[in-house]
Amino acid sequence: MDIVINKLLELREMIAVELKQGNKELLQMKIELNRAINCLEFCGKYNLFSEKKEKYNVIELPEPTSGYFSEYRIFDDCETEDRVHWRELEIDGKIIMLNTGDLLIKK
Repeated sequence: MDIVINKLLELREMIAVELKQGNKELLQMKIELNRAINCLEFCGKYNLFSEKKEKYNVIELPEPTSGYFSEYRIFDDCETEDRVHWRELEIDGKIIMLNTGDLLIKK
């Protein structure tokens, strides 16, 4: 994927030169190239593409049924169904809480 990203970066630089020379028609293309590059870099960072054509399940969290101000939480079940032993997921000392519209990507 690096080859494609590098080609897009080269194209973006060529467009930047044209923009500096006054060709404002290319502004939208530069904006879209920035978005495409960011998207490909994000996918690369999290390995969201594969030679195997793996499909990922993307889940958009719905509104909670228990109340408008409710949040979703992620737990480690500690290999038990007894919720007393479950622990909330913490990353960098912060409990992970999710809201309506947040996305989960399952590999």
